[in-house]
Amino acid sequence: MKYVQITPDIYPSEESSKKKSFTLQKFLTQSSYKTDLKHIICRNKLIEKKELELIAVQLSKSINQKVILHTQGNFEEFLQGPTDALIDQIEKPFLDYVEGLHITSSDLLRLDKEHIQFLRKNKYFTDKDGKVGASVIGASCHNIRELEAAAYLNLDYCLLGPIRQKYKSSTPLGWKNFNSLASDISIPVYALGGLSILDTEDAKKNNAYGIAGVSMFINS
Repeated sequence: MKYVQITPDIYPSEESSKKKSFTLQKFLTQSSYKTDLKHIICRNKLIEKKELELIAVQLSKSINQKVILHTQGNFEEFLQGPTDALIDQIEKPFLDYVEGLHITSSDLLRLDKEHIQFLRKNKYFTDKDGKVGASVIGASCHNIRELEAAAYLNLDYCLLGPIRQKYKSSTPLGWKNFNSLASDISIPVYALGGLSILDTEDAKKNNAYGIAGVSMFINS
């Protein structure tokens, strides 16, 4: 069983935190990492792209693992690669810190294969000599249409949920529906939404490649 950790809305420091919630240091202190952690998705919908990129670099350095940038519904902003102002601030190419991009379900339905190929070869994943490194592209999904789009685009993984009730505005899938939706999809599908490590066996029984989440990795 593989796991994907999604960060809460984290900030580089207490001074830059608008809500005084999770700073990068607090996140690192309260997060538990598993040896079979496949990916870690870095996100914060309340900050600009260049700030998110900086956090991703700092997080990658801290945990000695590459991270995935969440495009946060602004896919077009990420097509051109990292913000120019940050390139001179980091020691290595972005591909040494960032392994991929995670796109939202709304963006997913607007993309074609050319978009994905462009993403895999853009400045996030090339070194100073133009050599292309490995890239991972994933997406959030909630229904069969989005799952089929992710499979058609040959993404590296997708997250499907919510399994359990998490927000009043969302209807939970449950394991039966997850199994039905994920069983014929050709790419890895991670279960998401109100889950914990205790759901590992249910995930295995219902065609989940793994489990993804935020709170399951944060110590209470």
